[in-house]
Formats: sequence, C-alpha cells, structure tokens
Amino acid sequence: MNLIQLKLVSLSLTEILMKQIKPIFIISLPRSGSTLLQRLMMGHSSIDSCGEPWLALPLMTMVKDESMIANYGQRSAARSIQAYLDGISGAKDVYYAASRKFLLEMYAARAKGNAECFVDKTPRYFRVLAELRLMFPDVTFVVLIRSPLSVFGSMLNFIKGDMKYLPMWWNDWNEGHRCIAEWINTDGNTLTVRYEDLVANPRDVISKLTEAFGLEFEEDQLQALSVRQLDRGDPTGTSLYSSVNTAPLQSWRKAVDSFTKKRAAHKWLSELPNDAWRTFGYSKDELLNELKQHKPSHTWGMVDCFRLCVGQIYFGFNCHLLSRLWRKEKSGVRMFFN
Repeated sequence: MNLIQLKLVSLSLTEILMKQIKPIFIISLPRSGSTLLQRLMMGHSSIDSCGEPWLALPLMTMVKDESMIANYGQRSAARSIQAYLDGISGAKDVYYAASRKFLLEMYAARAKGNAECFVDKTPRYFRVLAELRLMFPDVTFVVLIRSPLSVFGSMLNFIKGDMKYLPMWWNDWNEGHRCIAEWINTDGNTLTVRYEDLVANPRDVISKLTEAFGLEFEEDQLQALSVRQLDRGDPTGTSLYSSVNTAPLQSWRKAVDSFTKKRAAHKWLSELPNDAWRTFGYSKDELLNELKQHKPSHTWGMVDCFRLCVGQIYFGFNCHLLSRLWRKEKSGVRMFFN
C-alpha cells in the first residue's frame, strides 16, 4: 500500500469516526415479520440498514465459555479474556463502552449518504438484550410481536414444510417468547409493535416509529418495497410481497397442511408459558380453538410424521453439530473442546 492509499484510508476512517449514527434495534422472534418492518423503516431518506448484522452476538458471547464451539478452544478463550478484563479497573463499564463504540463505528461505516439512523435487525438479539441495554442505555428498542400461530406457520413456510427441520426452531420459539416477554415487562424504554397492526395500518405504525426517533414520516417509506432487497433476512416474504399485505395473517392455514403439523402446532402453542401469552396480548384459548377448527388438506401425513421423528433425533442429540465436526476432522482441522 503506497502513501496515497494510506492517506485515503486515513481520510475514510476519519469520516467514519466523525459520522454520528443513531442505532435502531428491532427485537423479535425469527419469522415475526421483522424484515418487513426493517424495509419500511429504511424507506426513510435518513434511515439505512442491511440484512442482519449479527455484530453484537459475538461481542457479548466471547466471555461465555458455553456459548459456542471454536477450533481455538472457546472455553480457554473465554477464561483468558475474562482474566484480561479482571485486570482492568471498572472492566465491565470499559467493555460495554468499547463495544458500543465498535458497533456505532461499524454502523457508520455501512450507512450510506447522509443517513442519521441505522437499523440493526437481528432476531437472535433476544439472547443478549440485557447486554445491549448496558451498551445503549439511551436507545429506544423496537420490539415486534406476532401471533404465535402465525409465527409457527411462517417457520413451516421457511423450511418449505419439511418437518425434519422444525425441531431446530425450538430454542428460538421457547427462549425467544420467554426472553422478549420478560423484556417488555421490565424495560421502560421499549416501543412494542404488533405485526397485525403493521400490515393493517402501516402508515400509522411507521409514522409513530419514525417520529419516536426524531424524524418526520415520509410517504415513500410505504412504497417500492420490491426495490429494497436485503442480502440477509426473509427470502420468502421479500419475494412474495412487493407491498404491505394482510395475506400473511392467514398463511398459517396453508402451511399447516397435515394432521402431523396441526398436532405439532398445538403442542408448541400449548407449551408457551401463560406469562408470554398475557404479555403479548394474544388469547391462547382462541388460537388453540382456531387451530382445532382448521381442517388440513392432508388427513394424516405419514411422511411428515417420519421426518419429524428424524429431526427430533438429529437436532435433539446435536447430530447436526457432530456432522460439522466430522467434516472438519476430515479436512484436517481438529476441533478443541477445552
């Protein structure tokens, strides 16, 4: 790299550091319509975004020795990083301040033009909500909730009805509902949006959100959704709907097309804690009754039953992780577990 290139890099870094960006965090379960909300928000001339950044997750899990498996030994790494932090006065505050600075600079680097806000829509952030709040005590979080029955149907649509892959969504379903319900009940700086309200009255919902972040609503936000393509996010809804549409409210009926899927939906809805139902504001009895009245197009679905059993074994016993480890071993990379 020559001197001119170094100067250009230095100038670009200076511009990034000087650029002030307000983060907008969209918190939701996967398959809750967060990509639609994100695309509507980024239609504003002062708001930018990109698929799903995931930036905060590795930052907040690097000191947790049970959070991941890595070929350098995550347990040893977490303990070493924690020991390093123990040698810093006020380590917790320093760590979160540095993490905040990192995220803001990364958002500024990705934001285009004169964007004032950057939307970070990463559904698995429900796992690090407490840490995000410590990093951004002054930021209003947007929490998007959706009928659990519709979320279940959207999960089926995402896996194209292949029941083998349904069990891999269980942790998101179970932990996600619990974590988000607790957050709504305890955090005082949160805006809660219902998906059903978003698709029924998008102008009202989006105008209130943009005003909450100090911006004026722009009519263009509701237009030209089809041109706001994202490299990560919801590939199904993005391709199916070029405008805000209420059709997804009943799409679960087509997705739950066999008795096996209907029985699985009943089980998943029944096992949600009552606190989550109360907090989210959906009636458990009404949704279960609606599901009971639903008549799938296939009476039984033996293939669904078989593939669901395979998936419960495959994901329940972490065979998906073992298969990845086996492929690494065959390529000459031995994984660490210390």
